[in-house]
Amino acid sequence: MNLGEILREGFRLIRLNIVSLLLFLLCTHISLNLVRTLLAGTVTAEKYGETTFSLTVLGIRWIEVFLTFIVLIGVPYIVEGLLQGQVVSLGNVFRFSFSRFWDVFWTSLFLGLITLGLTLLLVVPGIIWSNYYSFAIIIAALRGTRTKTAFEYSKKLIQGQWWRIFGIYTAICIPAAVFNLSILALSRKVPDIKFLSIFAPLTIFNIIGVLTSVMVVVLFLNTEYVRDFQRQNRGKTNRT
Repeated sequence: MNLGEILREGFRLIRLNIVSLLLFLLCTHISLNLVRTLLAGTVTAEKYGETTFSLTVLGIRWIEVFLTFIVLIGVPYIVEGLLQGQVVSLGNVFRFSFSRFWDVFWTSLFLGLITLGLTLLLVVPGIIWSNYYSFAIIIAALRGTRTKTAFEYSKKLIQGQWWRIFGIYTAICIPAAVFNLSILALSRKVPDIKFLSIFAPLTIFNIIGVLTSVMVVVLFLNTEYVRDFQRQNRGKTNRT
């Protein structure tokens, strides 16, 4: 699948399961955004003290990290279920996300350390290997693997088509990043209303993140399918 086909398939899946995706977001990031918006005008350092304020901010950030991993696992699960013709309930999404949480967490942590280390040493190797390992988190979520196995499988899928994967990733992620930056700049110019300056931009960021994630998952599943298809055909040819 080329970029256009991936985008069309991704938006088709989103249209088919828009309710489940929105409910999933509502139970995760959107609820947190609402809490953060309500606390922004209530819990202040002047009113409750610096310690209470700092602990509240830290607690919200840790909850956000936790929910981000839940979404990173849940969205691929929803997308793959749709492509397999399965009805994916919200309860099953959360159960699956919790069951895969630690494998995805450790894979993400090692991926971040590897990419950061290579980028600090030399920028180009950082870019090269971050692209090779770009499917690792999805693999850890969907294929029951973690860290080294996920990295090796991701590299195996991308070998021979590095530039194709890099180009599609760039075409998907850069417009999303530009759109998010535009929303961030706009939110700083709106009146000092918590809903407009906090809740709305954060929720838009989360929605864009889910849309981007759907497209990346479609890219991964298509890449994996093509490799499996080629392997099967190669085996049939060899037996013949």
